[in-house]
Amino acid sequence: MLFSKKSTMALLITMLFIPVMLFAVNNVSINAKSNVSTYSHYKLNDKKLGIMMTLKYLYPLKWVKAYTKMGALSYADSKNNIMMKGYSYVTGNGDPTSFIYYKHNGNTAYYKYWYVGSKQDVAHGHYIKQRHVSIKYLVNKYYHSKSQKNFVNYYASKLKNEQ
Repeated sequence: MLFSKKSTMALLITMLFIPVMLFAVNNVSINAKSNVSTYSHYKLNDKKLGIMMTLKYLYPLKWVKAYTKMGALSYADSKNNIMMKGYSYVTGNGDPTSFIYYKHNGNTAYYKYWYVGSKQDVAHGHYIKQRHVSIKYLVNKYYHSKSQKNFVNYYASKLKNEQ
């Protein structure tokens, strides 16, 4: 069966055009999905983020449990934080090394903490420059499974509010 030059050309153009259109439609749907931040998607709040930041940078799991049981794990949001404006914090209520200061913007969490250096001298320490971590990384590490979500949600609800 022979095709005319016109129909062959139309067929070739159609074969090239359809994949391009499908790619464009897929890209639009992927970009539309990525506009929702990880923070919003997982219904995180400041306290939940604080527990994940605490586990990553401040205390191991068993300490979070112990400090919560003793009533020592506390939280202040960025509005009530006099020491570091714009940052919320979680603390075990000790010296400056017991605080993790954090805030988020979109899919990124920013944090600071007291660094004591190699001499482990709290008095001569200093706050590190602001650093950041992906909220997606925190979610994948600490808020992925049902048991992890239950853990974070529970301990976030147990944080004492400091005023």
